[in-house]
Amino acid sequence: MKQAQTGNGAVLLEDVPWVGFYQGPKKGNPEDHPLPSVMRALMEYLGDDLELPHFADQRGKWRWPACALFHGVTGSGFGFAWQQPYGEGYLGKELFHTYERSFAVAGYECQTLLRPAFAAKMDYAGPISDDGQEYRRRIVESIRDHRVPVIAIGVIGPDEPCLICGFEADGEVITGWNFFLDEVRKDSRASLDADGRFAVRDWFRDLRGIVLPGHPLAQPPDRRELCIEALQRDLALLCDCGSADNPMGVAAYQAWLEYLLKPVPEAVAGDPRQIEPLYGKHNDPIGELAERRAYAATFLDQAVDLLPTAAELRQAPYCDQAMHDLLWRVWQTLGVWHKTDDDKLRRFAQPEFRRELAALVRRLQAWDLESASHIRAALLQLGVPETDLPTLPTLPPIEGLRDLGVEHPLPGRLGRLWETPEPAIPGVPAPAGFGLGDAVQAATAATDRPITTALPADGNLRTWAAQAGWEVKIVDLLPDEPLITRAQRINDVIVSCLYGLPVATTHDGRPVVVVGYNHLAGETLRVRLPGQRNDEPTAQIRLDDPGWGPTWVFLVGRK
Repeated sequence: MKQAQTGNGAVLLEDVPWVGFYQGPKKGNPEDHPLPSVMRALMEYLGDDLELPHFADQRGKWRWPACALFHGVTGSGFGFAWQQPYGEGYLGKELFHTYERSFAVAGYECQTLLRPAFAAKMDYAGPISDDGQEYRRRIVESIRDHRVPVIAIGVIGPDEPCLICGFEADGEVITGWNFFLDEVRKDSRASLDADGRFAVRDWFRDLRGIVLPGHPLAQPPDRRELCIEALQRDLALLCDCGSADNPMGVAAYQAWLEYLLKPVPEAVAGDPRQIEPLYGKHNDPIGELAERRAYAATFLDQAVDLLPTAAELRQAPYCDQAMHDLLWRVWQTLGVWHKTDDDKLRRFAQPEFRRELAALVRRLQAWDLESASHIRAALLQLGVPETDLPTLPTLPPIEGLRDLGVEHPLPGRLGRLWETPEPAIPGVPAPAGFGLGDAVQAATAATDRPITTALPADGNLRTWAAQAGWEVKIVDLLPDEPLITRAQRINDVIVSCLYGLPVATTHDGRPVVVVGYNHLAGETLRVRLPGQRNDEPTAQIRLDDPGWGPTWVFLVGRK
């Protein structure tokens, strides 16, 4: 039984964890998709570890994989709609099934009761009622008699779940956690307590339904089978291109690309206030999609553990994790990610920046499709009939974009960067000599084609690398490097590192090898310096450091 404050027809379950939109690390991980977050909080309150580690000793560390589990089961981690990137509208009539599936994977029964008008929009055949007293009775009994919170849909804001953890005046007022605090503040029926819980009267007006946690299932769930079923639904979301009016999946990226490649009118391009709404349309999906794919990567890691015979599945998480990191570069290519000033808006209107953003989105589009291809192949390995699986969409052709390894795949393999405790390519030694050639040798040392010969006296890096089987791209910087060129260089470095391909350059006249980056600080690179022990952590150098040399060497192909 959980601690509760009671008295005067009121009960408050004080231990029910907070849920809400991200408010910084003090409140925990970003959990901006209401149903996965509400389910995580509910399981945490019930003391159920979901068979995931760290519940007892590192609760904060447990919350991320717990939320990821529900992102995978509900499909929240795998959707993407261009017109409305927020919310779960892409699920259509399937939406309410995500509640049932969430409780099933957690191992609980659940009882549902929906308003008839809301139920008519769903694929739902359960109980319905427009009797406000019946909803009030069920909420009061669950909280007062069983000390169990209730999921309510709607109440304040859009038709999303909130977590009811108390009531006053025998249920005339309900109290709980709600994501949409701005709506709470604007609602004359509602108030907020010191901890951020809402209390609202006349709550039945905008209620759409309730979901009450039930008893543990008599037969524990078969996580393996539930995981396979979830992967099939997630694959269907990735392969669903929606409609011309509502592009989703691969088509959503294509709409995004076309939006970026359409020029900003000259009359608008010089006015930040007119640019701002155009930038907002581009900016809206970035954080939303980054969070979805980060949770998808963790869910896919869980699926790999549950389904060890599906070897194809092992590459899928790397696609989603790479997407998360590159989405930060979609923010940072224009400037500081969390700051939108006039200079940033003006850059958004410039054709060269828009084309670079489009190149990043093209890379994201290809990774999403690659993840879908690995999931589909894994399901076939698990015995799912091909007739039960959707056909993969094709990557639409496009011209005029800088290629970030889409049209001409890089010779590395996604994933090496994420097999180490530190986000850096493992096994790369410190450069042993004094010149750029020594940095190139160190960059290839951990690959299947190490360069072991010394750079010839003529200093021809390209020919020397080709003799060892490498095609290289050599970038020579101008003394006053334009911002767009610098942004392109960072983007190239990050994509190269994600594929396990170190980048060779110099710093303060010494050879260095770039082996990773800090995605939060977009211009901070992780490097191997001469004299470092191989078991030492990498050094970190910002790109605006004046010590960087003018020549950067990328491994871009095989000879």
